[in-house]
Amino acid sequence: MLNAAPVVLFSYKRPDHTKRTLECLRENELARFSDLIVYSDAPKTPDDKPGVDGVRELLARIDGFKSVKIIERHTNYGLAKSITTGVSDVIDSHGKIIVVEDDVVSSKYFLNYMNKSLEIFKENKEVWHVSGFNYPMGIQVGADAFFWRLMICWGWGTWADRWKHFTRDPERLIEKFDEQDIFRFNLNGSHDFWRQVLDNQSGKIDTWAIYWYATIFERNGFCLNPVNSYCSNIGADGSGEHGAKKWAKKKFEAMKLSEQRDLHYPEIIKESPEALLAFEKYIKSLKGGRSRDLRKKNKKILGRFKRFFFNN
Repeated sequence: MLNAAPVVLFSYKRPDHTKRTLECLRENELARFSDLIVYSDAPKTPDDKPGVDGVRELLARIDGFKSVKIIERHTNYGLAKSITTGVSDVIDSHGKIIVVEDDVVSSKYFLNYMNKSLEIFKENKEVWHVSGFNYPMGIQVGADAFFWRLMICWGWGTWADRWKHFTRDPERLIEKFDEQDIFRFNLNGSHDFWRQVLDNQSGKIDTWAIYWYATIFERNGFCLNPVNSYCSNIGADGSGEHGAKKWAKKKFEAMKLSEQRDLHYPEIIKESPEALLAFEKYIKSLKGGRSRDLRKKNKKILGRFKRFFFNN
């Protein structure tokens, strides 16, 4: 029988979003073979308590999984601390993990794709991260999935021997990364991901995902993405910690999710140049065709693409 990875859900104060996320997960054919572990963060303010209470009432009625474990925080951890500590706790005992947040919806074959990918590449130390999401950028790579350096955290998975290297140290990154490193980190100048490192260092934001990306990047690791996304985000409505514009809500909620049960994986583990080009064109389309060379602009912010998509 399949040794399915535990599915870990991080929730806060959005009952409606959480309900949709759980309904999608429960419809997966591997749900009944999967242990579900849910972290429910405590209210940050009294105004947040009704939402948190609503989520916890919902969580008390979960079924459809191999087992269900609810972990209710008694103090507010915040998104970054909640995810990093929760992932570490679960992955240490299980060896692998599938992670979703309370605004991620998935297709019925999301867990098939994630578990199969985690099994296929578990011994290949070049692969660090499996993402269930892909931008609607019309990529064609001759397979149903591809590798690149970029980490995307909307429905993702990894292994304990990779996650153990995760660190949050912006000062070290700022000291170590030179101009060429930053250019590559910014996906060859397509988008200013580096700004998040600087904003974390200055205290403007408090996020975790940029550090997981940096951890993978420093070790020349690869992230696996499906060509057609198995999940999407329904939190681009201002209800989450990072918010978004209405155009983002429409674009991502309208995505058609893959219902492909079995994928043809790339035969060689190397970065897809087609993915890099497609991402660059996609970003330019969101900015109305405007682009800047970050290397020439001395690492200044590239464009207007909303921080929402990466601030987690």
